[in-house]
Amino acid sequence: MDYVLSVSRYKLYGVAEAFKYAVLPHDRPSPLFLLFTTLINGGLLVWSFDVVLSATCHKEHSTWLGLGIMNAVINDLFSIALMASMRNQIRKGIHPSVSNVRLYLTQPVLLLYFVYLIWEIAWMIVASKKASKNNKDGCSNHFSVQSGFFSFYFILGLTIFAMTFATEWCRSPRWRVAASTQWRRRNQPELDEQVEGIDEAAQGDDFSRTQEMEDR
Repeated sequence: MDYVLSVSRYKLYGVAEAFKYAVLPHDRPSPLFLLFTTLINGGLLVWSFDVVLSATCHKEHSTWLGLGIMNAVINDLFSIALMASMRNQIRKGIHPSVSNVRLYLTQPVLLLYFVYLIWEIAWMIVASKKASKNNKDGCSNHFSVQSGFFSFYFILGLTIFAMTFATEWCRSPRWRVAASTQWRRRNQPELDEQVEGIDEAAQGDDFSRTQEMEDR
């Protein structure tokens, strides 16, 4: 009986550790932001497609509803591309002196998404105005739903991104250690050669001084 209990505890401990590593890994950013983005925008996509296929809408409203669907797709693609980009950079290595702010500000995926957000916010403003007009239909009524989803995604998504992706609960993320180790591993041969060159130059200077003293 004790053996069975010990095995059960060991298996539960293994499952708990695997879950902890999946949610808060030490060698890569947490997938919580990716999961949140996928669930929110994926759920909106399902709802929006149902409206498109079932409701009778004005052509202009159908176009704007389609643009809202495009926004949800790009939000999903952004989170996937950012995670892939960061994991690739960690695999290549990151210099220890590079700050997290500089690291993210030099991410092309993030910079392009910031530019795209200008359009998405403009869409939300225009869609909200169209939803309040008198010529309402199934699509225009759904504009408010889409705008609400996007607002929720921006506010909570930014918090999750800051707490679990850019940082680790306001602390330097542990994956920076793995990235720094990888950088040293890749650059160690070059660093060793530079150190050897400096040592050889120093030894040459010492030998020259010794010769000068002996000549005197």
